[in-house]
Parts: sequence; structure tokens; C-alpha cells
Amino acid sequence: MAERYDISELHEIDRPTGPVAAAVLAAGVGTFVLGLLTTLAEASTRVADALKWSDDVGPLSGKTI
Repeated sequence: MAERYDISELHEIDRPTGPVAAAVLAAGVGTFVLGLLTTLAEASTRVADALKWSDDVGPLSGKTI
């Protein structure tokens, strides 16, 4: 017959979740800013000209930096 174990003997291990939450939040903020700059550059020529930091690349250089 199988042995029975007492659940009270099991201990939960505390793992840090702060660094994971910070990484997910940073990725979300970065994605939002890139989307916002891309949308603004397509909607306004003034914004597109302001984001044009390199003539070879065009306004994409300002969006991705």
C-alpha cells in the first residue's frame, strides 16, 4: 500500500517576484512609447521631422532610440 504523507510537513518557498514584475512593466512601457511615437510621427510631419535624427535612417532613428 502507498505511504501517506502529511501536508503540514511541506514548506512553501518564497521566491522574489519584484524583478520579474519590473521587467514586464519595463517591456510594456517601452512598447507603449514606441507605438505612441510611431503613431505621432505618422500623424504629424512636425513630429516626424523632430524624430529624424539621422538622414540615412529617417524618422525611424528617433523612434527606436
